[in-house]
Amino acid sequence: MPKSRRWKSPNVLLVLFCAVGSWLLTPPPAMAEDQGLGGAADAKLSNGPGFPGSHESPGQYLERAVDSFTTGDYRRALHLLREALKRGRLSAAERHRAQFLRGWINDRLGHFQQASAAFFQVRKLEAHPLRELAAFYEARADLRRGKLRTAISECDRYLREFVDGEMADECRLILADAHMGLGAYRLAIERYQQFLDEHPEDQRGEELRLKIAESLERAGDLQGALRAFRALYLNHRLPTTSLAAEQALRRLEASGVELPKLSDQELYVRACALRDSGEVESSYELYCDLEKRQAEGTDPEGALARRLADERHTFLWRNRRYEEVGEWNAAKYEAEPSEPAAAEHLYWAVQGLSRAGRFEEAVRYQEIGRKRFPSHRRFRSSYERSALLHVGAGNYRQAREAYQRWRGASSRARRSSKVRFFVAYYAYRGGLFAVAKEELEELTRRSSRYRVAARYYLGQTLRRLKQRGAAEEQFQAILKDHSDSWYALVLRSRERRRSGLQPDLKLRDGRWPGLRSGRERPAHAPLRTGSLQGALNRLIDAARPGLAAPLDPDESLGAPRRDTDGRLLVAPTSPWSSASLLMTDGRPAASQLPLLPNSADLVAADDVAGQPPPTWQASSLWDGAQGKQLWRDFVRANEPHWGGLATAYELSRVGLGELAGPLLSEIYNEVRKVRRKRSIKRKVSRWKASNGRRGGPEVARWAAILELGLDNGEWRDLFAAAGYPASVAHFANKATEYGKLSRADQDGRAAWTLLYPAAFAPHVWRAGWENNVDPLLMLSIMRAESLFRHDAVSRVGALGLVQVMPATGARVAALMGRDDFRVEKLLSPETNIGVGTWYMGQLLDRFAGQYPLAVGAYNGGPHNIGRWLRSKQGIPLEEFIEEIAFDETRNYIKKVMRFYSIYADIYGQGSAVQIPSATSQDDATVINF
Repeated sequence: MPKSRRWKSPNVLLVLFCAVGSWLLTPPPAMAEDQGLGGAADAKLSNGPGFPGSHESPGQYLERAVDSFTTGDYRRALHLLREALKRGRLSAAERHRAQFLRGWINDRLGHFQQASAAFFQVRKLEAHPLRELAAFYEARADLRRGKLRTAISECDRYLREFVDGEMADECRLILADAHMGLGAYRLAIERYQQFLDEHPEDQRGEELRLKIAESLERAGDLQGALRAFRALYLNHRLPTTSLAAEQALRRLEASGVELPKLSDQELYVRACALRDSGEVESSYELYCDLEKRQAEGTDPEGALARRLADERHTFLWRNRRYEEVGEWNAAKYEAEPSEPAAAEHLYWAVQGLSRAGRFEEAVRYQEIGRKRFPSHRRFRSSYERSALLHVGAGNYRQAREAYQRWRGASSRARRSSKVRFFVAYYAYRGGLFAVAKEELEELTRRSSRYRVAARYYLGQTLRRLKQRGAAEEQFQAILKDHSDSWYALVLRSRERRRSGLQPDLKLRDGRWPGLRSGRERPAHAPLRTGSLQGALNRLIDAARPGLAAPLDPDESLGAPRRDTDGRLLVAPTSPWSSASLLMTDGRPAASQLPLLPNSADLVAADDVAGQPPPTWQASSLWDGAQGKQLWRDFVRANEPHWGGLATAYELSRVGLGELAGPLLSEIYNEVRKVRRKRSIKRKVSRWKASNGRRGGPEVARWAAILELGLDNGEWRDLFAAAGYPASVAHFANKATEYGKLSRADQDGRAAWTLLYPAAFAPHVWRAGWENNVDPLLMLSIMRAESLFRHDAVSRVGALGLVQVMPATGARVAALMGRDDFRVEKLLSPETNIGVGTWYMGQLLDRFAGQYPLAVGAYNGGPHNIGRWLRSKQGIPLEEFIEEIAFDETRNYIKKVMRFYSIYADIYGQGSAVQIPSATSQDDATVINF
């Protein structure tokens, strides 16, 4: 999971491609869209709650259809669209929107013939903002339904008409898939390779290389296939790639192809690839085998043998063999304490033993290093490391002394509020309460980020000194002046435990809130030995290139009895599924399909979780009608300047805000750039002075930008009307001083939804229900990880809303049984939220429901939380978190907990977040990656 909060937008082509249908819940397996509902069921559906009456206009049917679509009720949306189109009297614009949405939903349901027909209705128009997208989706739908030559023809048409179109590269991949399906393997290979040459960093690179290798095999070029599969077997980033290549090589060998023996150097490359893809056990076994073979071989002092020896500690480290790293380097030092590499061995002994949780031994070697090698780069300025090792060992007074030495040696440390705080904090933890009182009082008078923490621990210190009145003053000051802080949350939780719960107060503890009628909470069983390997094998079997398998993140595999992820549906999975999820060989009769969410045969959620709320709520800061009018006026006034603006508007009108938002963001980025650049302003001035004769069309656009005059509140409303939570939260924070805005009344809470939206609520609620995780906790993580940007990519490669690393995503998806997983699907909100929520559910199980620790493990890794916890079970939870060695993880926990408390205040219907009082157990057998 991610450790970076910095991200950038990936290629917009991949984002648009991966966002296909990603707004909503996995849809139910409905009947073909043109098939009638049948008899009484049809009549009952027409008059069900939420449906327009016979007196309402077709336009209202369209509005209700969009509403149903955005809440995940595909079946009702299709019914309303059919009624709207059947009744006529729709304006041309409404009819075209209805057809596009009809195609989109049918495509998600696996009704590719109906999807193609609906997209054709928009594509055939001479001029329409959605025409280009409709042309692409029509071609893709035809590929999926097996009309390969038709798909080729449509893609060729697209590439002629939209030479630089947004989906041009994706059309070329459709051409490659179609050619592969038709047996034109050389042409397919050429198309795949062209894409890889033009996009070498594309997330789908390994999948495309597997397709090239498979095409070579089918074309009869077995030696070429052998070379391609062999290269992927040796060098890859994903565990699924390794398994697919291994299976292919065995298949070639069984067909009579002689496989050349791998050299030890090649095996070393594979060991590194296995390590980097998370297959640490296999990597370690291969490394040990190589080391043994080199020692027993004819050249035990050769280049590879020296490399293996030189990199032993770092290789073991990256394979998480921390104890071996520590012991091996400690033994090396003890054997030859005067050799040139002695300081390095000491350093790695300290690192390995501390990561293994053996802090006392790590402290001993750290002190040896400081005394023997005070000027060595590993020990020259290692005061904080000494302090943290003492903290891990529970030696708080020694930790304080280490921080004090740092202050004495460094002017930077003397100025650091962090160092000042921890000097005082470890006086408190070391029992030096009088000293701690004096130092913490000084910190409370300073303006720094540690001021609230100092006030909290001053109160704790005063309690230890039996000055309860003074302590209470400090605590009340926190509750009054910093009510949303981590420390206020700790204080409220403690007070509830002390005074007893209010009868009507419901608490949130990171799990799905409350009980469900008729069903126990879902529970996670520990991962069985070999379960991951079996899951990955199933994923590989499902992922092998087929005759017409498009590279699509939301592929439904063309089967109407499967969900949009290609899995056979077996049972009701959430209270918000709107149709029967029966696994049968035949199509369900209309009478078998429940009509509404929360029908009698679905499990109802209690009133604590409730139904998924709207993304934003009407308030004094946000009026939906006014926002839509502002959006409409903005488009009309500026459409000539930005070709994509009309497309964004049309997408937003059919509920596809995740496609509309990035297009509007591109416009805003240009607006910001133009306003900041003086050179552009000078060009605009010359253009105006010449009456438009000097400068190209871009200067006219710049002039329009400089005259826009939109403030942060108006940009917020534009993005809200477009349906893009990421930018709404960003501009809401700029437009309003939320620190002065109370949440005591309904209007205040509704206004806060702009800053804390229920983004992607249908996905979040469903994943939370399935994995026994509070959806408000996942919203808090999402806000901290990406600020609701579904296309976020961190500097280390973590993807999507909750920032999942590709290798982790592949392993989790395999264990979830998602045999349709592709790396690019992590940019799809549904997949990203599902994978991240499953992982969080496992972390909650590992740490016995102590959700602050699970949140810390999500950021810093479960192994690290586990090693810090090993000697500190039973201590106050807030003190354990204060002593986490990673600043980022410590601050991340506090931030997410603050978000969680605010979300509960806004959406929790009177419930409250309760922090556990003390740390408890850690079961590493549940999950450890």
